[in-house]
Amino acid sequence: MIRHGLHHASSADGTASWFASKGFRHAPAQARLSALGELAIGSALAVGLLTSFAAAGLIATMFVAFWAIHRYAVGDVFAAVGQLAATWRQRQPDLATIDGGNP
Repeated sequence: MIRHGLHHASSADGTASWFASKGFRHAPAQARLSALGELAIGSALAVGLLTSFAAAGLIATMFVAFWAIHRYAVGDVFAAVGQLAATWRQRQPDLATIDGGNP
């Protein structure tokens, strides 16, 4: 979370233009608030300060990210996970079973 906030803070103009391209209104202000919020949440969690509030902020941030951006790619994520699982089963068939491949 801290790294993400630092990235948003260091490239505020780029973040604002990306927010605008995704349909966010008031993108420059939202980019700055996003960076500030991510830095505050990550720092609070890292040092254990007000963890309940920081966790609530993290959940809210993840919900907004999912709802605004990632919900459109859920099918792609499930397809990728399925493909990864199929590849893993082919390479390690004994590890991909409940009983370890024992008859």
